[in-house]
Amino acid sequence: MSVILRGGHELTVQQLRRILQVGSLLLICLIPVIESYKRLVYHLPRNSIGKLYSVSEELSYLDSSLKGGYLESVMIALDAFLGSIFENINALNRLIEGFSGYFWSITIGGFTVIDPLAVIQVSRQSYATSLDFWSSILLPIVIVLIFGRVFCSWICPFNTLQELTRFVLRKLKIPMIKKSLLTDSYLRFLVLGTGIVLTLLGIAVFPHFLPYVQLGRFFYYLTIGSIYWTGLIFIVAILIVDGLLQKGFWCNYLCPTGALLSLLGRKRKVCVRRNKETCIGSCSLCEKVCVWDSHPKLDEFSNCSNCHLCIDKCPSKALKIFRP
Repeated sequence: MSVILRGGHELTVQQLRRILQVGSLLLICLIPVIESYKRLVYHLPRNSIGKLYSVSEELSYLDSSLKGGYLESVMIALDAFLGSIFENINALNRLIEGFSGYFWSITIGGFTVIDPLAVIQVSRQSYATSLDFWSSILLPIVIVLIFGRVFCSWICPFNTLQELTRFVLRKLKIPMIKKSLLTDSYLRFLVLGTGIVLTLLGIAVFPHFLPYVQLGRFFYYLTIGSIYWTGLIFIVAILIVDGLLQKGFWCNYLCPTGALLSLLGRKRKVCVRRNKETCIGSCSLCEKVCVWDSHPKLDEFSNCSNCHLCIDKCPSKALKIFRP
């Protein structure tokens, strides 16, 4: 299956998915840099926009968080890029003002999107009655109701790192030990339920162990000249377990976000369906490529993330996307 672009160029579903994955990973890295740059702009002479590389030594007196910390070189590159587009500092300010946060609560182009799990936490606060607040959770909810848990395989930056880790390990020919450390997918619902109860009691636990939130914090700490060791160790540990021991260790058995999206997306409108007549009985390739604890051969798609891999690999094209 492919998408036809203007000019007749074809883009496969997997290529489109990779573009979104890379874009999400770049966003979670660049937004903290943009936030630092936003603060730095107020300390720059007007004629220094786009010339940060030449005046960076003169700004040595400024706080590290203003200069991008360990990502100062990224800040300088960003300044050079934006300086080639904008000459008016007011126009530049309007652009960079609309980018902040990370995947717990992220603002892109002035539009804010809030993680559904974050809603449980912030709904206890007074501004939860704001129209802006509820509009910020509308988009992710609508996406889940139509496409299911596509965030997991198309957007989540941590899953992108997991897929990249598996790819590197395959290229290095490092075999998986393949240990079934966890087997009960209902465990993630226990994690979700426990987290909700603790959150309602005033103990905000979700932001402290969700890998994609920890990843956002890691990049933010880099921009203030520090390293978020707790988050880094947590992220690396899960990547090692997923890459060497059990695929989907976190996503299928522990992730509360995946559990919530699975619940909300059970009646999704766009989903994978199997044609029993054309399905080859002895073939189980779809089962091998699926890392989402979904079972196409058994018509079990409750955990499906619509990553499209099983459809691409099916030799008889018995699997297709169903649209009512």
